[in-house]
Amino acid sequence: MATPNMAHMVAVLEKNQIMNFIVVAVATIVVFDYLMTVQQELELFWKRRLNLSSILFLSNRYVAISYYVALLPIRFFPSVTQEYGPSMSQLQ
Repeated sequence: MATPNMAHMVAVLEKNQIMNFIVVAVATIVVFDYLMTVQQELELFWKRRLNLSSILFLSNRYVAISYYVALLPIRFFPSVTQEYGPSMSQLQ
């Protein structure tokens, strides 16, 4: 018979799994968009002199890519935190 604590752990793990799927889906879309538009970016932004609008565009573009590249390992190899640590250690 499942205890309320066990039901809570299952709910946390299910939400964590859903978040992992969402992170992978969004990261895939960001990488796909980058790969589809990198040629245009090279032609339109890197071959001309930089101005404020091109700097804003490039910083916005690469901040998003950097964010998702950094987020993937964090989501799939989390360190033990206060939020997940106690419930995860009880599963062993």
